[in-house]
Amino acid sequence: MRNASIDVLKVSLALMVVALHCYIFREFSKAGSYYLYNGFLRVAVPMFFILNGYFMPKTGSVKDNVLWFQRVLLLYLFWMAVYSPLYVPQASNYAFPFNLAYLAGEIVFGHWHLWYLSALIMAGAIVIGIRERGSKFALGLALLLYVTGCAIQYIAHYAYNGALSYALYRNVLFFGLPFVIIGYHYEAISGYVERHANAILALGLGLMFIEISFAWFHAENRRGFDMYAGLLLVCPAFFAKVRQARPFQTTWPLGKISSALYLLHPGCMVIGSKLGIPDGTRMFLFALTLSLALTLPVLYLSRRKRFGFVL
Repeated sequence: MRNASIDVLKVSLALMVVALHCYIFREFSKAGSYYLYNGFLRVAVPMFFILNGYFMPKTGSVKDNVLWFQRVLLLYLFWMAVYSPLYVPQASNYAFPFNLAYLAGEIVFGHWHLWYLSALIMAGAIVIGIRERGSKFALGLALLLYVTGCAIQYIAHYAYNGALSYALYRNVLFFGLPFVIIGYHYEAISGYVERHANAILALGLGLMFIEISFAWFHAENRRGFDMYAGLLLVCPAFFAKVRQARPFQTTWPLGKISSALYLLHPGCMVIGSKLGIPDGTRMFLFALTLSLALTLPVLYLSRRKRFGFVL
């Protein structure tokens, strides 16, 4: 029986992504909002990577792998087309050939939130490519890459005052791949993580609190702390807690609702900005409400055989 707790988790993570993009509670407390949008809500994206890695096909079948890549690629291309009015006109700001380079960069690495799908495709290819090396090699590589990415991020923010591009660390190699590996090879660590989930989670949250506090007191005006060292503990432990939950079934397509919220909310935020809605809780409520309303027709479309790839 499918554990619907994981689908509930997906919806919760999508809500967290919407909240952090909208800078929720900013109008009530700058510090409290910062600890959320630039802190604890950052567990959402790596958790999504773990879930995607966990559900990747592990049979070794070429057909299964091709179907997985095909599904994610079609999803990516469809939503890149949907959001093209936001990034294609920007190419006119660059002279030839930089306009083409800009568009190529957007298409390869993804516009805004769609970088996640681009990174997932690349990470999936690497995970399958190194599968024969075994879990120990893959998990060791994940640890090395993520620690390296964290180090680059902290150097970028504190040694170079945030002047270095986030693309140097928040990318498939240092961010997406490590967590996809953790999800894909989760069974190799599940026994230890699930036995000690509470302790690992507490340690990870404590470490994150220290890291977020350091960022707040020393870099209040900087944004973009995607990679906290504590995430490497919090995310697997949190996933372990959810996986241990008592299985239950539901007829609600929660997984697709989660995908719809994630994919739709940036466009809803753009509409909100055009209407003069400021970042903060009002933007969160507006973007969430409109995203939920638009989810219904998108769900209907996804149930048609030709358009099943849209979610």
